[in-house]
Amino acid sequence: MSSRRVWVLSFAAALLASCGPPPPGTESGAPPGTERPRVTIGPRRPSGAEEDRLLAASPVRADGLAAQSGWKVQAWGNRAEVSLAGARRDRALVVEAESGEKGKVALRLDRRLLAKREAPAVLAAYNTGREPVKVALGFGVSNRLVYYESTPQVARGGWNRLAFDLTAGTFKTQATGWKHEAALPKPLDVRQVYVLVYNGNAPTVVYLRGLHLETAPPLDAAAGSKARSMIAAEAKKLPASPRAKALGLEVKKGWWTADFTDPAWVMPVSAGENTLLLIRISGEKGAHKVAAGRDEAMRLAAKGEACLAVHASADVRVGLAFETSAGYFESKAEPVKAGAWREVKIGLAGKTFKSEKSKWKHDLAVEKRDEVKRVFVVVEGESGARVWLDGIELPKAPAAPPTPKAPAAPAASGGA
Repeated sequence: MSSRRVWVLSFAAALLASCGPPPPGTESGAPPGTERPRVTIGPRRPSGAEEDRLLAASPVRADGLAAQSGWKVQAWGNRAEVSLAGARRDRALVVEAESGEKGKVALRLDRRLLAKREAPAVLAAYNTGREPVKVALGFGVSNRLVYYESTPQVARGGWNRLAFDLTAGTFKTQATGWKHEAALPKPLDVRQVYVLVYNGNAPTVVYLRGLHLETAPPLDAAAGSKARSMIAAEAKKLPASPRAKALGLEVKKGWWTADFTDPAWVMPVSAGENTLLLIRISGEKGAHKVAAGRDEAMRLAAKGEACLAVHASADVRVGLAFETSAGYFESKAEPVKAGAWREVKIGLAGKTFKSEKSKWKHDLAVEKRDEVKRVFVVVEGESGARVWLDGIELPKAPAAPPTPKAPAAPAASGGA
């Protein structure tokens, strides 16, 4: 073979190599690891001025849950990359979905809010592809994180304004066998918000803006002046509390609704010269578990009993819980009959508390009881039940003895 022919073949091979795909991570000449992850096949993500014009044309204003950080891709959907694009006033959530076999991309944002079902949830979706995709909303509701998902809506190429009716009985959940036959509970105590992009098995790029959920006031502030007047009148009609002395933990202020339980009103109510703590179960019809918490640093005694003065409007069960430096420990709940005051006594000795460490079985003692951070009153009962507390007596351990000081070192002798 002549040298000229060898040179021509070498040149042709080099030319063909230059037309092949670049090494991974160097598609635009940037060093590996510095490129923004993107879909390699299918619709592309606009960049620069093109993306700015796209965001400016959105039919929904930017503020909303879609503009917040913290969205996470769920493993039960296709793989995707999520990021925020645009300036603060034009921010959007960008979903760059890969191809896969699960038919959808699922995103989750952990937020707690009380949503009004009467107002629709509004979301704008920009589909960069030619083929339509579908978008649905999902909610993890209450401390049980019960999952509800809306009927998907079609998002064609370009911007789409999607309004989801939260009063419709067309949500799917496990209780309906995943058929779209359920209504969202009321009050809508949202703990997790989901956005689902049904892209089949094809890659896609979708921009999301808005996602507005009208929120209700906190449950303990939801009682208007009329309701508060009725509550105060009911408190004054209660029979006198059986307590003979002021109990150790007063109920006048500092209590709040625990966010790991079902919704409840928790508020102090004046009853003549006395102040009572009201815990009202506010969830949808059925059995619930609620808790009122208070920050209370203390040393809990290893023996003895806690005592609660309790009056209930319906049959309930009442218990105590403590958060220490070792975790959360909850007692067994004691039955309280409706219509009369009762002193509920809960033993603190022995292995009668439950915790995550015991897999929620009542076979643990309170650990690190000398490092209590918070105290909780736990109530189990039907929606609408009202529980009144006139105080809590908690046996406290004596203060730790002061650490003895080390003897002073003898003075060094002087002189040479």
